[in-house]
Amino acid sequence: MKMMNNRIFNCKDEELPVVSKAAAFALKRDLAEFSAYSPKFNGVYVTDFETKITVVTDLLEPQSETLAKKIITERYSATMNGLIDPINRVTGYLNLAKVNFNITPASFGFAALRKSIESHDIEGVIDDLHIVLANIHTYKAPLA
Repeated sequence: MKMMNNRIFNCKDEELPVVSKAAAFALKRDLAEFSAYSPKFNGVYVTDFETKITVVTDLLEPQSETLAKKIITERYSATMNGLIDPINRVTGYLNLAKVNFNITPASFGFAALRKSIESHDIEGVIDDLHIVLANIHTYKAPLA
């Protein structure tokens, strides 16, 4: 069964609550003129209109999901920022082991990892971290 999409507005979905709130404000401000035009426009109509705006707003901008996204963002940001100290330590070990083999921190993968951390690119951090961990595993003995 095909669902009908009765879209009776021309703005973007996320703009609909803002536009509707502006219309509700104008309706409440000029309610006397609207009521004079038609008795349909009364206090009950305004309340119903505002209720529908609230429903649309909750559908498009659910507060619980916004809070969950904020918590997740804070957690992965803290985790990424927590990588800085271990990166500094391994970079120091790499610099100390430079006598045994000539690998720069950039070629080890730290430059890309730091760039991903600074830009809060979680996918980049994961990919770069795999490269760094593989290099650590490969060169564990000289680094130790």
